[in-house]
Amino acid sequence: MSISRCMKGNRFLVFTISVCFVLSIAGFSVVACQASGDLDLSINRDNISIHGIYGRAINYSDIKDVSLNTSLPEIKFRSNGFAAGRTRLGNFITKDDRHIVLFTYSDTCFIQITTLSGDTFYLSRKQPDETTATFRTLKRMLSSRL
Repeated sequence: MSISRCMKGNRFLVFTISVCFVLSIAGFSVVACQASGDLDLSINRDNISIHGIYGRAINYSDIKDVSLNTSLPEIKFRSNGFAAGRTRLGNFITKDDRHIVLFTYSDTCFIQITTLSGDTFYLSRKQPDETTATFRTLKRMLSSRL
């Protein structure tokens, strides 16, 4: 094998490793920003929109029940989610094998939204009083639609 061919192979290897490293750092940075943030949502006229990673919109007409809870169900594992500290985002499976979606940034106060199709979402802000205020606003919006 010639020296120039060997050097080209080494450059390609170094380039590939460098690209993988940069992409890993970029991915970690995105996840770290989400973990250090707070719940980003909009309570609109027709729906509640959850922004960010795993975000989605839930139409008021699809909501069966909304409640305020002091704890989450026990989690068996993440099926497609992220957890770091008090932040849990995405899809999780509970100990009783239910699929739930979490957008939580605390450990003490949670909004539980159950849809007519049986989907269950839990939301929380970092501060319990802010979660409670969001819950009250959401309940007001739902009751005004009846």
